[in-house]
Amino acid sequence: MASGKQKHKNNKVKQFLLFLGVAFIFWLLTNFSKQRVVTIVSDVTYTQIPPSAILADHNLKELTFQVNSSGFALLFHSLKKPTLEIPVGNYYQEGDSVVEILGTNLARLIEKQLKVNEVFNISQSQLNVFLDKTVTKKIPVKADVSITYKNGFRASNPPVVTPDSVLVTGPSEVIESIIEISTKPIKRQGIAENFQLEIPLAKTTSSTLQIEPSEVTVAFTVKEFTQKEITVPIVLRNVPEDVSVKLVPSEVTLSFDISIQDFSEVSATDFTVVCDYNERVENGSFMIPKIVEKPEGVFHLEATPRKIEFLIFK
Repeated sequence: MASGKQKHKNNKVKQFLLFLGVAFIFWLLTNFSKQRVVTIVSDVTYTQIPPSAILADHNLKELTFQVNSSGFALLFHSLKKPTLEIPVGNYYQEGDSVVEILGTNLARLIEKQLKVNEVFNISQSQLNVFLDKTVTKKIPVKADVSITYKNGFRASNPPVVTPDSVLVTGPSEVIESIIEISTKPIKRQGIAENFQLEIPLAKTTSSTLQIEPSEVTVAFTVKEFTQKEITVPIVLRNVPEDVSVKLVPSEVTLSFDISIQDFSEVSATDFTVVCDYNERVENGSFMIPKIVEKPEGVFHLEATPRKIEFLIFK
């Protein structure tokens, strides 16, 4: 008997919950089918930008307005912030720097895209879309490199960037201020052989720029180096015709680093060391030797002695 009573009680509870659920659904249908006036904040995106123009940075990002619509449509927009697309090309005239979209056109766009019945009190009575003219400029690429080499090794030449420049398209006032485009930072340690890398270009501060290509190849030529010394005669310049000058000593020793591959190919004739009579230090009776010519691939070049004494005979 107790089991039958419990079953009868459970059936009553189920019936009650069923009627309650049906009543709640009818309440939802009744309330959400009613017309309501609410305020909506919408994101704004711009499409159909003309090929000869580019969107300026300071355009409107949000739009606020009121709508009169059913609760079902408003419920969807309350769950997710809507986005309004502005088809700029539909209102653009060739040569425009500002595209004007009247409030009536703006209201129709909102009604169509957000599927609402009536739009009013738009925060902008007229939407102005600002455009910049685009230009294309060839800009050199700079390799942002930080390389350390194995002892006795180093790069024999600066890194070779291919291509050495890229085409940058964007607003004219932005393009004119760009001198060079850097790669993303490159860091390598303990390098002892030639190598090359595909490196993306660093991001620019302006999102309106288009860069082609977006990456470059950076190649490094690495050689093993050793030290070499060469004795080079000093060339004396700008001595007056009525003056005879003797240098003591008349030659200098040059010490420098050079790759092992080029060691035997470099000789004293590849260097020119000059003492200029017009730049003599009379109080100390000496001149400073200057290296005015040297071959490529020579590093850490030093001359000894650093001061050359002179004697004058008239």
